[in-house]
Amino acid sequence: MDFDAIVLTFSLLPGLDVSGSGKEAFVSVAQSSHKMGGPLEYRILTRLANGRCTEAQLVALPDLKATGVQAVECCAALLFKLDQLGFLVRTVNEGARVLISSVPNRAHLMRHPELSLTGPLRLSPFAMLQEHMGEMSLEAPGGWARVTLHDRDLFPILHDLAAGRTVEEITEGFATCSVGAIEAVLEMMNSCNLLDVPDGAWPRHDMLLHTHTRDGYRRGHLGKTSGGRVVTLDQSGPVMQADEVNTIALDLPHEQQLRNIDPSFAEVSARRRSVRNQGVVPIGFGQLSEFLFRTFFESDGHRPYPSGGGCHPLTPYLVVDRCAGLAAGVYAYDPVHHLLRMVAETENRNQRLLDEAAGRAVITASPQVLVILAARFDCVQDMYGSLSYSLILKEVGAVFQMAMLSGAAMRLAVCPLGSGDSVMFSEMVGVDPLHMTSVGEFILGSRED
Repeated sequence: MDFDAIVLTFSLLPGLDVSGSGKEAFVSVAQSSHKMGGPLEYRILTRLANGRCTEAQLVALPDLKATGVQAVECCAALLFKLDQLGFLVRTVNEGARVLISSVPNRAHLMRHPELSLTGPLRLSPFAMLQEHMGEMSLEAPGGWARVTLHDRDLFPILHDLAAGRTVEEITEGFATCSVGAIEAVLEMMNSCNLLDVPDGAWPRHDMLLHTHTRDGYRRGHLGKTSGGRVVTLDQSGPVMQADEVNTIALDLPHEQQLRNIDPSFAEVSARRRSVRNQGVVPIGFGQLSEFLFRTFFESDGHRPYPSGGGCHPLTPYLVVDRCAGLAAGVYAYDPVHHLLRMVAETENRNQRLLDEAAGRAVITASPQVLVILAARFDCVQDMYGSLSYSLILKEVGAVFQMAMLSGAAMRLAVCPLGSGDSVMFSEMVGVDPLHMTSVGEFILGSRED
């Protein structure tokens, strides 16, 4: 079968704004503007913004052709500058067939990696295939660019790369594309960090979260997406609608008295430790009330720890095994009104959560109290978009620190845990785990000493 020649075409990254006057040309993206040259550059930029074209087609534009060598040099320099800024989309074509494009997420940080076509080639375990604007896009978190697969005949390549095959094995039986086209596709995938992976790479989910919640990896706004409008969290969820029979009022501690008897902050900071082993005599109801007040109580819209946008999406749930003056069960703490609402009585799931917490803390006895931090995603999502989960996890860390300082001041045993069973928690409370679920846990009780 005869194949057409391999052609590389160029176009501007979607979303760029090209502007110019009689003497200057600019390209703008987000809130930054870049001066790209004068009238010649403006004509080339306008053509690139209108669709794919080769470098020869750019130079042959009617208003550039007459300028001769100057147009060739100007075009090459402009394409280089656009490429370095991450504004240039490259597309591999076989004749009239559009095969694959590299679409930059950001500017180049380094040269394209060179690909050796000898030996087996493997797809990066980071690579993710997803729909983007009606086409299939392949991307690795942290990669400078993604590729768009325009031609469905290319998809068997992904299967071969997942298995780790040579170029000869990949091209064997490919009746619809030439060897040169397949090699050009592989080279473009490699330039976008989609082949192989260096030693010591992060786990994929960590890399994905990091690159989607830190500036520099991609363009676009990262931060508040709600503009100037105020977003408030609706606290009228199923737990907050519990009847009065299951509501337990807590006494508010006398703040001035706490100030008088508390050790200094320097002493509290020095005492702060993860204390796993708990005492024989369980924590008392009054101690639990004071701990919740110190750690979570909300006054004038503020809690003792910071929260992104003041959303305060976290609700503390207490799985109580032993607490003098309080029946075993699962309770939700209302930080606004300083009260507990019973969610579930003692059952097998409660004990499973306690046993799991004991295992994570490497202790043999069930903790006296397991505190589960559950997050409502809707408020933070409305305000911060893709940054929301990262902010929720940061808030969990702030709560951990506040809980440990409260425990140090009260001489209680507090120990944050690395993880917990979110599915079991959601089933126990009766909520949709994609609407509200657990994101952090710590154990609480009396101290051995």
